[in-house]
Amino acid sequence: MQLEFETEWGTTIQCGDLIIQKAHPFVPASCDPKCQNGGVCSNGLCRCSKMFVGDQCEVRVQPNGSLNLIMFVLVILITAIGIMFFLKNEKQKRDMEKAFQQSQWNYNN
Repeated sequence: MQLEFETEWGTTIQCGDLIIQKAHPFVPASCDPKCQNGGVCSNGLCRCSKMFVGDQCEVRVQPNGSLNLIMFVLVILITAIGIMFFLKNEKQKRDMEKAFQQSQWNYNN
């Protein structure tokens, strides 16, 4: 690109390169308004924690209750299975002790 100016000292010619680039949206250096609920500003955008969403992390995400129910049922189920194995072992142990005592009694008599 070349520009020409007339001045009191004569014609001035200014040359320069013109570069055409794709426009980039303006991103502010800081978040305005400020990030909320522990969000962190990064390149003008709020990065929210897992429990919040929105431009300023202003909306709390509601946890999914079905996952909590599944976990509760699994814990109860595992506990019940553990108790059943414990009781079965205790019964086997008592039966073996009883059989041993009977065999000792039969041997002594």
